Amino acid sequence: MAGFRTLGIAAAAGLLASGLSAAVAPSGGVHAAPPMKTSAAPGVSPTKGHLHRGVMPVFGTGRGATKPAAAAAPVAPPRAHLSYYGGSVVSTIRVVQVLYGQPSTTVKYESEVQDVATSPSVGTFYGAIASSSYVDSMSEYNTTGSPQGTSGTNQTITRGGFDSQNIIAPSQPNNPFAPGNTTHTIDDTQIQAELKVQIAAHTLPAPARDGAGKLTTLYATYFPISVHITLHVSSGTEKSGVDFCAYHGTTSAPEAYYSVLPDFTTGGMATGCGGGTEFQNVMSVSSHEFAEVITDPEVGLATGAVGSPLAWYDVNNGENGDICNGINASVVGHDAVAYTVQKLWSNAQNACVTAPATPPPAPPAPFHPHGVGAPQVAVTPDGSTQLVFWSGSDGLLHEAWYTGNWNGPITFPQLGHLTSAPSVAVTRDGSTQLVFWQGPNRHLLEAWYAGSWNGPVDLTAAWGGAGLLASSPSVVPTADGEQLVFWRGIDGHLWEAWYTGRWNGPADFSTLGTLASSPSATITPDGSQQLVFWPGVDNRLTEVWFSGSWHGPVEFANLGLISSTPSVVVTPDGSTQLVFYRSPWGDLLESWYAGSWNGPLDLTSSSFGGKGTLTSSPSATVTPDGSSQLVFWQGPRQTLWESWYAGGAWHGPVDFSAG
Repeated sequence: MAGFRTLGIAAAAGLLASGLSAAVAPSGGVHAAPPMKTSAAPGVSPTKGHLHRGVMPVFGTGRGATKPAAAAAPVAPPRAHLSYYGGSVVSTIRVVQVLYGQPSTTVKYESEVQDVATSPSVGTFYGAIASSSYVDSMSEYNTTGSPQGTSGTNQTITRGGFDSQNIIAPSQPNNPFAPGNTTHTIDDTQIQAELKVQIAAHTLPAPARDGAGKLTTLYATYFPISVHITLHVSSGTEKSGVDFCAYHGTTSAPEAYYSVLPDFTTGGMATGCGGGTEFQNVMSVSSHEFAEVITDPEVGLATGAVGSPLAWYDVNNGENGDICNGINASVVGHDAVAYTVQKLWSNAQNACVTAPATPPPAPPAPFHPHGVGAPQVAVTPDGSTQLVFWSGSDGLLHEAWYTGNWNGPITFPQLGHLTSAPSVAVTRDGSTQLVFWQGPNRHLLEAWYAGSWNGPVDLTAAWGGAGLLASSPSVVPTADGEQLVFWRGIDGHLWEAWYTGRWNGPADFSTLGTLASSPSATITPDGSQQLVFWPGVDNRLTEVWFSGSWHGPVEFANLGLISSTPSVVVTPDGSTQLVFYRSPWGDLLESWYAGSWNGPLDLTSSSFGGKGTLTSSPSATVTPDGSSQLVFWQGPRQTLWESWYAGGAWHGPVDFSAG
């Protein structure tokens, strides 16, 4: 038995509000409910009434009644929900466009309907939506397993495509332009009969099937200008442009899925089937039927009480297109054209949609870095991200970053091998991450990230081999965009190079004393002073500073012995200098300057309960709002540790490598 589901001029069509099936019309085997004459806005289902399966009503009659000139935007009916009744879906839809009649001086089509090779056209429209997120949105209606507790057909809805345009020459009994047919009217029973004849004659390709033997072809059938379509239903005869805009149905013996898209240029089809341009209305209505064929293709074969072969159906509101009737959006095709589509009902999102819900982010992967060298930390100026870099046991640069959860670590083999810990900073405008390190042959190398990684650049080679490194470098970006890089040279002196649009130096500050290890540099927030700390040859904390000229060195004998490169940072308000370093026994020490020097404070023993022995220099920073101090270091067995100061107390330490 053949049947249909129409898209009518009022709004979404559905099954009987009572949940009972419709009567079978005596001619054509059309399965439909009696017409609904209750007024309702597009997309809003009346609480009671008789609606036609597969039919899209015209806005001006049926459920839509008279569409006011300034109608409110349509909305989905409340409590809409598609139930599964055990029928098939279309797994991978393949669209065959059928032109019902050879174009001639009397048989004419809308240009976008006929000229399938142009863009935009009906052909490019189907190609776009069939291979887009529009189809993905219907994947929630897969029939694998037992959807909603009903045994399914084991089908998965995936993207499909547009196969071809086929023009048929209807036989005289089914030709709306046959002699004597002065009104150019054709009934659904004739359309079904002609489609079966054309398939049998191979004018139309045979219906394709998926691996489970289920049909995948939709014969989207378009009619010439001035052709009228009728449907014989139990309550009488309904007409295109008067009662409906379009419909989809199912033939039997052989079974095939088809949709009927009448002429959109005349009468009620021009005024009652959408508020866009002619082609926008064609696309919206076509997408409505396209989607309903995917989720409820055998609606035309449903002849009894609600149940199989219906697939996804709401007995009060119809199919997935009906519920959202008149609610349009767009899908952009590969040709960059925005094609109008009607939104579709999603049970999962409880809304009319054109794409599946964005999945929740996957839970963060366990963060357990191993083989960690001396870490170096920086925070982006907006405070959103903590960046931690280190040289791994493989000699390569590694990075992890924190944005509410830890990400990474990732490795950058393209940047080559490091022979020191890296030095890390972010430019004051947040646009660029800077990483410097000692590379092979004691050269200073730089890489930077500004949307993608760049480098490495061998700066020492550019300087003719001057200023060979004997330590890790220390980089400081200034507020005006300069970059200052300090290091210990092979002569034990402090060296500097600086970037002001081009590189300057390197300069050997031979008068500033001898360094026992790498320096640590920073700059005050107002830019007035550059501060550089290092351990002296007697393992005492030593400082020099630049404020128009260099001062120092000053050795702080009262601040204890130091057995690592210090890490210096200034609070954002400029009030305090914080210096962290490793004690000879592996504890984390802090000294700070706030008008006078304080400390050292042994944080490991006083705040960490003896946990978190350091096996590297620490690396410290302060968040841009000044609320938190962050300190990272390498622990035993090349593990990554952190402690942080916030709310007036120290927290941690945390061993990220544990587990």
